[in-house]
Amino acid sequence: MNKFKLILFLIFIILTNCIYSQTDQRIIDSRFNAAVNLFENKNYTSALENFIWVIEDNELNSKTTVSYLFKAKCEINLKEYSQGKATLNYLLQYFPQSKYRNEALITLADLQINTSDYYGAMSSLTLLIDETTLPYYVNYAKLSGKKIALNYLSSSDLVSLYNNSKNQVTKPYLLYLLGQIYFKEEDIQSSKNSFKEIINLYPKSEEYNDAQNLYYYGGFEKRIGSAETIIGVMLPFSKNEEEHSTVNEILQGIQFAVDEYNKEHDEKIGILVRNTERNREKIFEIRDEFQSIPALKVVIGPLFSDEVGFANKAFYRTDIPLISPTATEDGLTLQNLNFFQANPSFETRGKVIANYAFNVDTIRRAAILSASDTYSSTLAKAFAREFTRLGGEVWVNTDYKTGNYNFKESVDKINAYRDTIQCIYAPVSSINDGAYVLSYLVVDSLQVDSLNIKIYGNQDWFSNTLLKSSSTIGNNLIFTSDYFIPFRDRDYIRFNDKFFELNKFDSNRNILYGYDITKYLLSILSTYGDNVYSVSQALKSSKISIGYHNNISFDNDRVNKFLNLIRYANGIFKLVDKYKLE
Repeated sequence: MNKFKLILFLIFIILTNCIYSQTDQRIIDSRFNAAVNLFENKNYTSALENFIWVIEDNELNSKTTVSYLFKAKCEINLKEYSQGKATLNYLLQYFPQSKYRNEALITLADLQINTSDYYGAMSSLTLLIDETTLPYYVNYAKLSGKKIALNYLSSSDLVSLYNNSKNQVTKPYLLYLLGQIYFKEEDIQSSKNSFKEIINLYPKSEEYNDAQNLYYYGGFEKRIGSAETIIGVMLPFSKNEEEHSTVNEILQGIQFAVDEYNKEHDEKIGILVRNTERNREKIFEIRDEFQSIPALKVVIGPLFSDEVGFANKAFYRTDIPLISPTATEDGLTLQNLNFFQANPSFETRGKVIANYAFNVDTIRRAAILSASDTYSSTLAKAFAREFTRLGGEVWVNTDYKTGNYNFKESVDKINAYRDTIQCIYAPVSSINDGAYVLSYLVVDSLQVDSLNIKIYGNQDWFSNTLLKSSSTIGNNLIFTSDYFIPFRDRDYIRFNDKFFELNKFDSNRNILYGYDITKYLLSILSTYGDNVYSVSQALKSSKISIGYHNNISFDNDRVNKFLNLIRYANGIFKLVDKYKLE
């Protein structure tokens, strides 16, 4: 009987502990989820307190290791860098089997980059490649590591990392980088030895084919050492290209800039033009030709975002800088560390106008009206992120579908706060959209003219036909544009006279897309044109080039951070500023 009572008592204790354990985990899960929400809303101090509670006030549980990761991210965002690093190192040391280890190594590498510990960052990325078998993390680490190694590390740094690595994926990767760094240091023989070691020891590696080409054919060495200079040009000509097509006009702008330069300099620069046909296979053929030419130091093109994707894959391992004068899609520079976007991306455009509204016009309360099914939505999201990051508030964020111009519901939402909001951001995707938006904002419902509510827009507002319907909207509207032609500027008038004399027609935006980027490149090549590395480094140096249609300077993501801000007043478009995103 006593034995039976003892068994019942033990069962009761076990069940009670299980119930308490499940209850405790539910509480932990609830606090953890609340902390994540706080983190996503950038309330890092409160989020940190909750993550610390999960870690320190509870026994080891299912949320412990991920809380260490989030704790470190909070500390980093709060600029407590040494504490963030300590937290990540603790997680990596004491929880080596955590499923969050890869993310912890990436976070640690990012922290080390931000604190200029480039060797440490490369060590973290090398360790990630050593340990992970997931392609995403391997590719991310290799891409980031290449940028760090070629920009900040010496050959002795790479030798040390190579000697400390034991992985058959990491070692040939480090040897390949080492060979390139030896070239930068003008140690040609050591560079050859690095590529030869890949050929002999790692025949199954991802770097094997490139190492063979560089070692046996010397294409890499020739490209590094050439004193001559050629600009490659890749443009998508059609079979029956019109004389004044966009492609032809951009090429004429490029040619005019090079002709101007060569007339004033003894050392001439040439151009080599090839037709991409907007075709993947053709772009890879052009890659093979361009990388075999020692004098070719940089490429202008492609024009369109889809062919930029092909080119980034083709040129990814060549180290030849590519610059598109017109592509606008987001994320293109993430595909290739040597791709540069001279035309600001959608993300940059939304951020620029938000930055201007907050910092120059001191706007703090905004409404957003956008089309949900076009790039208008992308612009609206970028504006909202940047505006709130700066400290502004978006009181209304509403949208409509292109072609369905019933704005009543959206305008009613904005109208509810008409006495509170200071601006409306209205990126449109066509003149038709703009006409309907204008009608609702000015005439029918909101009457922003009389309310003195500022209107911010995008390049699709750049239409005299559209804006002349409202005599007063110009006092309220400022919009972004990647071009503005200064017709009354004396320097531009002289430039256009020279261009007209040669070509028998006036310059236009397409001419200037080609001319301004080429003028910028020529200034780079005249000083830093020794090799593809020095050209690429100069492009990444934030050098500012004053252009006619827009200025050019690349940010850390290699996207142009200048954009024109334009106002419409008294039937005339006027430049407010060539605004630089900081």
